[in-house]
Amino acid sequence: DAVSWDPKCENQVGLASGAKPAAKKSGGFTDKEAKYEDVPWSKLPLSARKAAKAIGFEQQSWDDKKWIDIDDKHWSELTPEEQAECETLGWDAISWDEKYENQSWEDMPNHVQKAAEKLGWDQENWDDDWDTPTWEKGWEEFTEEEQRCLHVLGYCMQTWD
Repeated sequence: DAVSWDPKCENQVGLASGAKPAAKKSGGFTDKEAKYEDVPWSKLPLSARKAAKAIGFEQQSWDDKKWIDIDDKHWSELTPEEQAECETLGWDAISWDEKYENQSWEDMPNHVQKAAEKLGWDQENWDDDWDTPTWEKGWEEFTEEEQRCLHVLGYCMQTWD
């Protein structure tokens, strides 16, 4: 295996010729599946950093988890360019606008079902819109793993509480 070195990255990655590095997983989800919400600016892949910058983030606003202008828009109000940048960060129309709340269990991607399960839902209580103890907690009461699951669903600190 050859070792590729990118001076912009903190990590060296051993890669076979032409291979791509595996997506980073934490809590069972890739950073993209979790919308990069818990990844500091300095650790964002270049494509994610460029996308974040294009929609209005700077390092300080990203790391401080600031609400920015684009956060006030519905998906349909985003320009095609903004939608593409948000997709680079893991968002789609359903996670952006609805947090999957109006989706049936079987229509949700597998990684979203897995996140919902870790938060106490299953197909029956999701489809029947049952409350779970999750709804009663404030953001700071969640473990880092639970917060990451909420990121997968499309929530962040500002949209949860």
